[in-house]
Amino acid sequence: MAKYIKSHLIIAHIRKASRGKVTLRNTHPFQRELFGKSWVFAHNGTVFERPELRNFTLSHYFPIGTTDSELAFCYILNKLKDKGYDLTFEQTLNLIIDSINAIDVGAFGFNFLMSDSQNLYVYRGKRGPTLHYIHLSNENSDKLIIVSTKKLKKIGVNKEWIRMRRGQFLTIKEGLIIKDLNLR
Repeated sequence: MAKYIKSHLIIAHIRKASRGKVTLRNTHPFQRELFGKSWVFAHNGTVFERPELRNFTLSHYFPIGTTDSELAFCYILNKLKDKGYDLTFEQTLNLIIDSINAIDVGAFGFNFLMSDSQNLYVYRGKRGPTLHYIHLSNENSDKLIIVSTKKLKKIGVNKEWIRMRRGQFLTIKEGLIIKDLNLR
């Protein structure tokens, strides 16, 4: 199917549901509009244990389903929306990092992929499952980065998958890593 898709950024979340009721409204990735951009979020792990995440007051974005993943996404978007429309890239990044630090304390896995339609934000939680990425190029010399929980054997046979460090936060734009931060 990927042969027929043309986009500068794609998020697919292929998983077996481990928590929550299996319904369409609980299906990743989640999508919302913020500041005229489509934001998309997919998560792997469990964050329900965070009391402030269960009890914080939502002002702009609300979960449609019942997953902790969508709740975490709404939490991040609310933090961004509360600060206003004209955020710089650095301000946006700092608010996302502040949200990560509030959520990923005691969570069992807060790996996520999130996009604002231009940038891909990738975070490997301080606990829980691994994340890997690989740099590839296609026949048109487009730069590609693929992120996966497991090393995909049929992709990048002659390339090396890079295991992300715990607390590593990447910002990827047009197939290039533009920020590589350690949040540990």
